[in-house]
Amino acid sequence: MPRTFSEQQAEPKMHKFEMPTASEMHKSIIDGVATPSAILEMCVEASDQYEKELGAWACLDRVGARRR
Repeated sequence: MPRTFSEQQAEPKMHKFEMPTASEMHKSIIDGVATPSAILEMCVEASDQYEKELGAWACLDRVGARRR
C-alpha cells in the first residue's frame, strides 16, 4: 500500500477520473503528507486535464483559489 499522498496519486486508478475523497485529502493534510496548496494544485491539474471532456466548469477561479 502506498505510504505518501504523492505515491497514492502515482498508483494507477481503475477509473481515469478517480480522485482521493475529501476525507483522504483531509487525513493527508493532518498527517503532514500533503499541504492544502499541493492538493489544490492536484485538483487544478485534474480539472485542466479532463475539463474538455467533462465540461463541468462555467468558471474556475484558479488565481483566487491560490490566494486563499
